[in-house]
Amino acid sequence: MTEKQKESDDQNKSKDKDAAGVQQSGNSSEELDFTGDEAKSEEAIPEVSAHDYDSRPIEDNARRRIAYSLIGLLWLVVVAMLLMLYFKIIVVADIKDFSVVLGPIVTLVSAATGFYYGTKSVK
Repeated sequence: MTEKQKESDDQNKSKDKDAAGVQQSGNSSEELDFTGDEAKSEEAIPEVSAHDYDSRPIEDNARRRIAYSLIGLLWLVVVAMLLMLYFKIIVVADIKDFSVVLGPIVTLVSAATGFYYGTKSVK
């Protein structure tokens, strides 16, 4: 090997080490120096106006899911009560104790379904 080949091999090794260090640390001034670059108008993020976004479909889906889940909860409580009556876990006199649970659920279901169908009929 000649002197020039040894020098070029040494330079290539040092460049490889520098490149490996840049990839690991990510602190290369060559890669992070953006002072010469100017922002182009085509690359700028376009402005979004309030008219571009319509939240009504998302709100409708949320109202529908809330109303249906509360109706499902009401049915679950009623069916559980009827099953407990059928299997004689509770007696008819104990049903008034379920008013603590059933009253708020009926109120929530009424409010949610009224709001859901009320906003649906306005459209």
